[in-house]
Amino acid sequence: MHASNSINSVLLGFLTFARLQDHGIVGGYLIVNHLGRPVEFHCSAPVQANRAQQILFGPTLRAYVCSEMIGPSLLQSTRLAPVVVVTDDADLGPVQAHCSAPILRLVPLAGLPGSSRDDLPATDPDPQDRQEGAKAAAGSSAETFAWNQYACRAFDVTWALRAETLVTEMGITWDLLEPIERIRAAISEAHSAAA
Repeated sequence: MHASNSINSVLLGFLTFARLQDHGIVGGYLIVNHLGRPVEFHCSAPVQANRAQQILFGPTLRAYVCSEMIGPSLLQSTRLAPVVVVTDDADLGPVQAHCSAPILRLVPLAGLPGSSRDDLPATDPDPQDRQEGAKAAAGSSAETFAWNQYACRAFDVTWALRAETLVTEMGITWDLLEPIERIRAAISEAHSAAA
């Protein structure tokens, strides 16, 4: 296979979640080609916790719903296999066990365009994100590396080196957050049309 053919066959997965007013949490999983064009899309039904679950799970409820209920089923529902899965959600660490590709979380690089974006999930409480973004920009973190205007953090450190090699070989230059924004727009459109 020629190098250009292998680059042209590269698929990337994008996984994110949206909270729908009065309906719960919905997950979306988009697989795109090297140009960012969609080749497969899946979204979950809304998952709404009852009051007892909200009390019992407390602040861990969202992480449980995303990483143990919605995420694994979305990843296992596809017919295509991406080389990496990109997310903007800090709660997805446990999903790595259900995915044969590295899962990378986007963190804006400090001091670069896009680093002041406030559209990453408010559920990302990790105070080290800016620090990790700065480390990736400087190339000093074993599990975080720079990709375009973002730092990518592998949930599983054993995947970090492989993931960095893969994304470097891909040569992707488009905005990595843009497919995630498309997923959220598609979820919103689908549920507003159904209402």
